[in-house]
Amino acid sequence: MTNSGKDVYKHYLGGEYEIEELRKRVLEKIPNERCLHCHDDLLAKPDSPGARTAHAEVLNPPRGGEFKCVDCHENAGHERETKLFSQ
Repeated sequence: MTNSGKDVYKHYLGGEYEIEELRKRVLEKIPNERCLHCHDDLLAKPDSPGARTAHAEVLNPPRGGEFKCVDCHENAGHERETKLFSQ
């Protein structure tokens, strides 16, 4: 059974679980490549210098560090009010 299959099973048939912990685990597993597949022009779009700097650091992370798209855009493309993450 896949990770998502286990989550669905646990949500509907299992007991209580910690929603915030589950949300963090899901977000940790979303790779930047999934976002960058479509959003490859990150440096052309932001209007603010801060957004350009943040996107540049995602594209060229500092040595020993990694920034993830979901660090700032955790709800992008997904409604937070879904049953999986709602209480």
